[in-house]
Amino acid sequence: MEWEYAARGGDGRKYPWGNDQRRGDLANFADASTTFPWRDALVSDGYAETSPVGAFPKGASCFGVEDMAGNVWEWCLDFLQPLAGTPKQNPRGPAYGRERVYRGGSWKSRFSNLRATARAANAANYSCNDLGFRLVCECGR
Repeated sequence: MEWEYAARGGDGRKYPWGNDQRRGDLANFADASTTFPWRDALVSDGYAETSPVGAFPKGASCFGVEDMAGNVWEWCLDFLQPLAGTPKQNPRGPAYGRERVYRGGSWKSRFSNLRATARAANAANYSCNDLGFRLVCECGR
C-alpha cells in the first residue's frame, strides 16, 4: 500500500515519473543492452544488468523518491492475495500468507512491468539477482 503511493502519488500516474513510456533515461529495464527475447531493442538505458543507485534521477516519483521502477524488484511487507472484483488502488495485503509481494520491475523486465501497479510474488525466502528491498524510515509527527 505505502509502496504504491510512494511510486504513483495521488494523481493516478502509470509510472513513478508520470506517463512517459519507452525512454532509456527514466529507469533500468530490459533494453538494447540485454539479450532477452523480450527486450526493447530500440531503447538503451546504458546498463546490461543492475545500475548504480540514483542513476535515473528523471525517473523519480512526484515525492522525489528515486529507483521505484526498474533495476531490481522491491520486496514489500504485503503477502499476496488475489485482487477480487474491480482493481483497487493501494490494496492492503493480508496479515499472513505463503508468498510476499514485490513491486517495481527490474533490469530483466519489459518496460510495461515498471508500472506502479505491477506486482509479482514469491516465497519469502526466494532470491535472485534482480530482487532487493528498500529501507524506509518514517519521520516523527
